[in-house]
Amino acid sequence: MTAVVCLGFPHTGISGSRGDVDDTILDNKTPMMFVIGQFSNSCTLDQIESLREKMVAENTLLMVGGADDHLRMSRAKKKREGITQSMVDRCIQVRNGVQVYSGWDSRQVLSGGEWWTGVFG
Repeated sequence: MTAVVCLGFPHTGISGSRGDVDDTILDNKTPMMFVIGQFSNSCTLDQIESLREKMVAENTLLMVGGADDHLRMSRAKKKREGITQSMVDRCIQVRNGVQVYSGWDSRQVLSGGEWWTGVFG
């Protein structure tokens, strides 16, 4: 397995919050990419960053600007940007493929006109 991509990753699961001492995700050695929406209620940026800091495996984060828990962008945002949800989904797929095959940036954002230049540290 080359990498694991977690789309719309929820911070809280059946066993409680992710990242506790006995959470197996912390011991995983396979590189992981987390993709979350900017307005996700199931996983905030602070929660995912806290989890990522505790992990042994190399990992990266892709935040989809204007998207919810299910990586859906609001109608207003799509209209303002002149895009469709299919375009958003395709950009996420392409970005994930690029990341898996060309290495990892620590954190990225897909938002508006910055679809391909949204890398920040």
